[in-house]
Amino acid sequence: MAKFTFSNPSGSAFFTMATALDTGSGFTGATEGSSSYDSTFSLYGSGSFTSFTGSTSVTQQTFLFKDSVVQSNYIWSCVVPPGSSSLTFNNAVTIPAGRVLFVGTGEFEVDITV
Repeated sequence: MAKFTFSNPSGSAFFTMATALDTGSGFTGATEGSSSYDSTFSLYGSGSFTSFTGSTSVTQQTFLFKDSVVQSNYIWSCVVPPGSSSLTFNNAVTIPAGRVLFVGTGEFEVDITV
């Protein structure tokens, strides 16, 4: 379980947590130069989400945040609304350090508490 707390001082932002694809660094289950997921990859994106909070000043954006999680067994992404927001990801499998990537677009900060 990990809590993701966002602080977004601007408008549009997006956050992604993805199972790392191999880029020649030798991740287990990946082939050299792999660019897509297959059945050999661990299911680090699988799990559920709870404890959504959002900016109290932008109700519509908060609603969008709750309904904007896109998920597969390997990756999940969400809209980050303006202001302060958070969600808890209840991972279905243990995620070893260095096996996922965190990617964001927009001007925001994220604090991850495990």
